[in-house]
Amino acid sequence: MSKRIPDEHAQILWNDNKNGEITSICIIDFRETELQERLADRYCCSQGADGAGWLSDRHPIANPAGLFAYLAFRYKFESDSVAQECVREFAQLEGADWARKMLSAMEAKD
Repeated sequence: MSKRIPDEHAQILWNDNKNGEITSICIIDFRETELQERLADRYCCSQGADGAGWLSDRHPIANPAGLFAYLAFRYKFESDSVAQECVREFAQLEGADWARKMLSAMEAKD
């Protein structure tokens, strides 16, 4: 796995379909402005370091685990492969040991 992204710099980007299900997701380091510009037109939804209150107690989805839970249970995923992609993306974050454990369990199952 490549270098982990610090949670405080995480920008979570995703697309959803007409049913509101997640169809694709990407997590990037907010400090990588060129990458953000390249991806800006590819994703319709975003949450993370660009917003006020990220990693604060202001809202239960203002952190990686809370946002993952929100996406998984509020939006849901278009398919199992998109769900795995989502876990894999969150596993890139420094503080997401929970996602790495989920990913390990999923990969052991396959």
